[in-house]
Amino acid sequence: MIVRNKGKAAGHVAEQCLGERRRSSWLLSDYCESKWTICDSHNVEKTEIINFDVMMADGLSLLDKPRLIATIREFAWWVRDVRYSRIEHAATHKATVVKAIYLAHALTLRGLTSFAQLQPYDVELLVEECRYGTDAVLRASERIKSHIDACAAGVGFPRRGHPGIAEYKNQTGYPTGLVDRRALIEACRLPLGSLKIVRVSALISRAAIENGFRVPRPAEKLSDLPPQVNVTAQELQRWLDPLEQLYEMRRRLHDEGVDTIGFRPFPTGAARVAAVKGVGTERTPIPPFILAMHLLEQSAMWLFNPAKAVTKSSPLSEVRLLATACWIIIATFSARRDSEVDDLDCDCLAGDEESGWWLHVYIEKTLKRKDWIPIPFLVAHAVRTLVAISQPARESNGSVKSLIRN
Repeated sequence: MIVRNKGKAAGHVAEQCLGERRRSSWLLSDYCESKWTICDSHNVEKTEIINFDVMMADGLSLLDKPRLIATIREFAWWVRDVRYSRIEHAATHKATVVKAIYLAHALTLRGLTSFAQLQPYDVELLVEECRYGTDAVLRASERIKSHIDACAAGVGFPRRGHPGIAEYKNQTGYPTGLVDRRALIEACRLPLGSLKIVRVSALISRAAIENGFRVPRPAEKLSDLPPQVNVTAQELQRWLDPLEQLYEMRRRLHDEGVDTIGFRPFPTGAARVAAVKGVGTERTPIPPFILAMHLLEQSAMWLFNPAKAVTKSSPLSEVRLLATACWIIIATFSARRDSEVDDLDCDCLAGDEESGWWLHVYIEKTLKRKDWIPIPFLVAHAVRTLVAISQPARESNGSVKSLIRN
């Protein structure tokens, strides 16, 4: 239940009023719902769910923090505006909002109830925590370890019925001998997403093994915890961008009575801070030159050899070989990532022999949205071939758009 007082009621009322005016093709839910179903800007079939019902450090849900939830919802809304970002993919949108929610959790660790209460010193500390990712921002492994140590110091870890470490029971109520990881996370007042953190998982498994519980993966061994590692400059910027964007959105949020940051968090820009505080990325491994050339040669031979033409009666193995050859040609000569090639749809090609060919593709590294890029005839031919051989699969699956994932 939302706690109501004079300071928080205003934010809650503003949020209720906003819900009537927040409509968009990418938002498939009501603005005020605890979960949003969102979709890509150009493909309503590709959806993600943003869950705002996330535990804060004081044990309350974000939904029970009117000032924080009002800011997070408005951020989640405006971050799809081209004036603040180039986000068009639902997955990117979700990842950005999750980071903003975790930053809100970090505020509650400091006893803050609003982004408006942030001070420059708080931002400096947040930057240092963001350098080491989700674990450091939430202080997740630190809190898990403290909780486990406190339970062990009290009465130890009997295999059944320990008051601090719950045992997981299946749907029929039968005890399984496994640690109830969800209950443990909630006891530490952490978001459920903390279970994905490697150090958290290692801590829980180590405590389970040491005290007679079973572990889901018997291969897990007792070992030192993996260290916290400084994230890349790109990942650090993904953490810092919400803070910078909240400041850029300040006038729109203030007009609606919603709290936000009242000062420029990064005078030199989030990108500059991330470049200094983050680490460089490693060079992507590449295959030996002769092997790569052989792969491209064989792919081109499959694509242009009339003897390799695929018909409805062709064996599935030949269809897969031709589709693989097309994928290799597209990825190589369009210089796009594997996920970007996988995301192509049957309407992604435009142009002709005279004026040239263009590919409509999502550009992850820079634009964070789909755009038309020039491509050679080789890629255009591979795309047309994929459209032709994937048509039966697209029709049978009811997916008229997806080109690769059929």
